[in-house]
Amino acid sequence: MFRGSAKKRAVRIAFMSNKSLAKSPDNTTVLLTGGAGFIGSHTCVELLNSGYRVVIVDDLSNSCQAAIKRIRTITQVNDDRLVFYRANILDREALTTIFSENNLDAIIHFAGFKAVGESTQKPLEYYHNNITGTLVLCDVARSFGVKNIVFSSSATVYGTPEFIPITEMCPKHEPTNPYGQTKSMLENILTDLYKGDPQWNVVLLRYFNPIGAHESGLIGEDPKGIPNNLVPYIAQVAVGKLPALKVFGNDYETPDGTGVRDYIHVVDLARGHVRALEWMAGKCGSESIEGKALGAFHGAPQPDGTRSGVGIFNLGTGKGSSVLDVIHAFSAACGHDIPYTFEPRRPGDIAENYAACDLAACELGWHARYDLLKMCEDSWKWQSLNPEGYNDPQDTLDEQGGLGNSGTAGATRTVSATSSRPTTNVSSSTTFVSSSSSHHADGRSDSTDELAELAAPEAMPRIQKIVLIAAVIIIVVAVLYYNLKLSR
Repeated sequence: MFRGSAKKRAVRIAFMSNKSLAKSPDNTTVLLTGGAGFIGSHTCVELLNSGYRVVIVDDLSNSCQAAIKRIRTITQVNDDRLVFYRANILDREALTTIFSENNLDAIIHFAGFKAVGESTQKPLEYYHNNITGTLVLCDVARSFGVKNIVFSSSATVYGTPEFIPITEMCPKHEPTNPYGQTKSMLENILTDLYKGDPQWNVVLLRYFNPIGAHESGLIGEDPKGIPNNLVPYIAQVAVGKLPALKVFGNDYETPDGTGVRDYIHVVDLARGHVRALEWMAGKCGSESIEGKALGAFHGAPQPDGTRSGVGIFNLGTGKGSSVLDVIHAFSAACGHDIPYTFEPRRPGDIAENYAACDLAACELGWHARYDLLKMCEDSWKWQSLNPEGYNDPQDTLDEQGGLGNSGTAGATRTVSATSSRPTTNVSSSTTFVSSSSSHHADGRSDSTDELAELAAPEAMPRIQKIVLIAAVIIIVVAVLYYNLKLSR
């Protein structure tokens, strides 16, 4: 129970005025959680190119510091307009330091576990990392008066949609896995923050299926192990790392019998985040979107024109592409056929799923620019230039020695002893991660877009097996000895 001054301080923090966004981008600092991941790194490029100052926090559990160096190369930003902290969003002390050292104005939140299949095997880890991490982030943020947040949500919150194309008026349904549950729950939590404190300015961006890469080929999707999603899997087949693609289902009621999804270029998606910040600042859009998006709230505008409330937007192309469409487009991009086989449908997969993005076009002034062929061409360029992802020898050297020539001495900062490493779970084989990857990180529409075979769970390390066997032997010997002693 709060008493005396502690209670008064809690009330002051809860209702502290929000930071104004009614200023130019070069005077605005954005915190990017999970900013070294797939979607986060591309969003960082778009923010820097638009003039914003960016602070990235990422624990690199599912991403790579080499992405930061490459962002600098793309944007030619070699000063403190881009600052990187290696930290986990579960680490309250680290976040407090980051907020203390930077005059932050807004948050774009990507950090979180993002593998649908893994979430069914490790639900506790997913709920702890994704939910608790966001609660810690928001609690620290409000204590510094930062209540502007763009949340990386997902079309998975629609579950099995009631109608297609999916508009923001489509009701949410129970997601079929813990990953989707965390996205839906966090949407509810962030909405409740606004309801409890109308200073909050929240945008929920519901992604469909982000693919592609930056046209330079310097940054892209770098899955750990066998990819869980269609295009990274195809890319690894195309480059010779995997033998063939398994297509799950060719008897759907679709033009070619394979599943249809809405694929969006990651650069288009990244631009959507920049436009969301501008919408929050009152620089675009209408007075209210209530009645246009189910669950949206329009709060009283601040004196400077900055919005408050909850905005909800789909980000997709508004066009569905089948699995065979993607295979054929990627074949055209790489110049050779992609081998594939048909497998039976998987339980829970639906025939088609694509967005209506009229609200984002009207309010954000945003629309997807790139078609499927461009997405595949950029994915292929990334994969062919980086067959091992970010595991290039020069990238490894740069990670060991900081950012090398890519930045200044102050560009990479250590927060604290606890923040420079992941927070570990009770199981030594599991870590709670704060990176995206992307996202996600991240930004995928439930299990329905995982059209490549899932990677097998990580095998138990040898030392753990030895310890476990030894423990079992000791217990058995002890029981036998005890029974023998009793028999005498």
